Amino acid sequence: MINKRQRLLLKVITDNCVNGDSCLLSKSSIIAFCANLKLINDSNLLNLLKSLENSDYIDIVYSIKNDTQLYCITLHPKGKNFKTESKMAIQNIKNRVLITILCACISYIV
Repeated sequence: MINKRQRLLLKVITDNCVNGDSCLLSKSSIIAFCANLKLINDSNLLNLLKSLENSDYIDIVYSIKNDTQLYCITLHPKGKNFKTESKMAIQNIKNRVLITILCACISYIV
């Protein structure tokens, strides 16, 4: 089970992956994508990436070019299915709310 920060980071990674397989992201670009929520910063980015790697969502290769830290991130099958699982979870919640409303209306009529 992943937490809110890991979910946000995985969303950023999957949005930037070309062909759904891998991407090359810099540390500053990841933080820029997540800057408006202020959940991910320099200090916890590496820990979050390692926790996603340990959870078998991604595979990371670290590199430094011109004093910029780069991450070559490859998605595992769990990481590739993240978007579809998120959409399915939201759809399930919507269905449950709709069923609850319909049951309330039917019980009111009866």
